[in-house]
Amino acid sequence: MRTPIWVLAAIVTVWAGAFPAAQAGSARLPPVLSALLGDWNGRGTVSGRPATVAMTWSLELAGRFVHLRFRNEMAPTATRPIEVLESHGYYRAASPDATGGVGTWIDSRGVILPLSLTLSGNTLTSDWGSESTERGRTTYVLLGPDRLEVTDLVRLPDGQYRPFGQTNLSRTPR
Repeated sequence: MRTPIWVLAAIVTVWAGAFPAAQAGSARLPPVLSALLGDWNGRGTVSGRPATVAMTWSLELAGRFVHLRFRNEMAPTATRPIEVLESHGYYRAASPDATGGVGTWIDSRGVILPLSLTLSGNTLTSDWGSESTERGRTTYVLLGPDRLEVTDLVRLPDGQYRPFGQTNLSRTPR
């Protein structure tokens, strides 16, 4: 059986057309989101405890979302065992020159938080939560191509922010 050439051409065009979107996905991102892509590991202090943090930022869903896989292992204390928080964040900016975006944070506590993003230079600021959840702010500052500083703040009832986490990470080669 012979397939008409126009059918084959249509199949190849559709098939080939799927790849540039995925491959060029990072080209559609604001620079700070593109620069975060990859694996990061580091140490810091979270809730007054030494913490080991691992992050992987990747493109997902045809490059339309940046996916953050996050793991924070807080050291035991005299009164508390090791605690591990794992989460997934999905971030979306509308265009490469966007100065903001949206997202969703889901974590191992069973919490789902909306995210509002501000993108500026080498900094991603994520305001998280709503009136019906906890609220706070996480700032990711690229200090260089392979260095990342993360600061976590919780929003108090009076609207002020109190720091609860500070982590320094390095890019991990794949």
